[in-house]
Amino acid sequence: MDAADVRFMDFKEIVENLIVEDSSFMVCEAIDRLFADIAIINSEFMAEIQDSELEEMAVNLWNWAVTKKTALGLSEEQIAKVQHVACKLQCMCEGSAASEEAIRRQILVSPN
Repeated sequence: MDAADVRFMDFKEIVENLIVEDSSFMVCEAIDRLFADIAIINSEFMAEIQDSELEEMAVNLWNWAVTKKTALGLSEEQIAKVQHVACKLQCMCEGSAASEEAIRRQILVSPN
């Protein structure tokens, strides 16, 4: 496994842990890490990852942010960070050759 695989596996693990974690300290730390990492992760980095896997992560993050924002007492900034990460992941799906359906999904997860 090369460095890119390890970084993606770390990113994916953080997403999975965030979705099941209920400790607000760990949640805040995970959100900050994802937000920092998404800035350096680009489409080429994710090129070997199937679009369906990226889309699943994006949808799971988006849904988590919507359902947990009041339950965990997350700030608007934290919710915005999670939604930004979800939106960036969704935008990486299918790249510039996005179908109409993919574009509709991107619009659905774009922050207001």
